[in-house]
Amino acid sequence: MTFFASETPTMIAEYNDSHSLMYLQSSASGTRYQGRNESYWEHQGVATVTWGYEATEMQCGQEER
Repeated sequence: MTFFASETPTMIAEYNDSHSLMYLQSSASGTRYQGRNESYWEHQGVATVTWGYEATEMQCGQEER
């Protein structure tokens, strides 16, 4: 993921051979970006990604050591 601090905050996410331009969305908590059929939401160290129309959510977070 590449984040851009532009007038409209954006990010470009890559997954397999696909790219998605996502725009920062207002969120009650955490950080949320939305693309055409993709989304990224980070809340309390856990990232939730949906990649594709009606796709299953994927989650990842940091391992505790």
